[in-house]
Amino acid sequence: MTTNFRFNNARLLLSIGFQISALLLVGASAACAQNNRETLEADPSKYQWKLDSTDDLCKSYSSDVAGKPYVAAKIICNMPIRMEVIGMILRDIDNYPNWMSGCQETRMVKVEDAANDTFVFWWHHHIPVLQDRDTVLRVTTTMNLARGFELVDVRSTDDTKFNPDASLVRMPSAWSPFKLEWIDREHTRVSWMIDLNVGDGVPPPIANAIIKKIPSKSMAGLARMATEKKYLEGAKTTRYGNLVDEAIKLGYLR
Repeated sequence: MTTNFRFNNARLLLSIGFQISALLLVGASAACAQNNRETLEADPSKYQWKLDSTDDLCKSYSSDVAGKPYVAAKIICNMPIRMEVIGMILRDIDNYPNWMSGCQETRMVKVEDAANDTFVFWWHHHIPVLQDRDTVLRVTTTMNLARGFELVDVRSTDDTKFNPDASLVRMPSAWSPFKLEWIDREHTRVSWMIDLNVGDGVPPPIANAIIKKIPSKSMAGLARMATEKKYLEGAKTTRYGNLVDEAIKLGYLR
């Protein structure tokens, strides 16, 4: 009887632990979510995406944006990269200039919630010949691995004052969200869009030509970063790696 009692207790504790892990995983980022959206665009009806180009891995799109002379651009890529590796690359703000097209410099301004990846950073964007731009961006991360995705919302904010270079023109607005979707253990669908108001001094045709090229050039840079040992090995022990492993154990990801 004692043996059965111990066995039943152990089985009960294991069951409870499994249920708690599942609840923690499903709500891993509920506290940091700005909203409950699952789409890349906060308002999909705002955009009428037109396919600009396609290759083996990616499709590039652009859309006019009502009330602005500047287009928005989007790319969707099925990449042979693990989800947690991409998550680590996106979190490594200091390294953005090494892969993001046009990104001249970045600085972390403040971390608001380290456990849930909510933070504010400064972004300096280079524009050839003309005056460079900058903006301050807030990042809010939502992970829902029970549904197989991570949404990284990146948008300009005025509530944090940071102006390290007075020679730059502050962009009136910038929005640049990422969405990572599980395909399988070795592949991730990455969607990224940019919707910028670059401000005065850049003719719209020039700005639009630059904007359209940023996503595809950046994805090529991200793919290059994903081959580095720093990310391939390091991602295994990050929060992203631990959550993905747990989701696989629970049967959410296959």
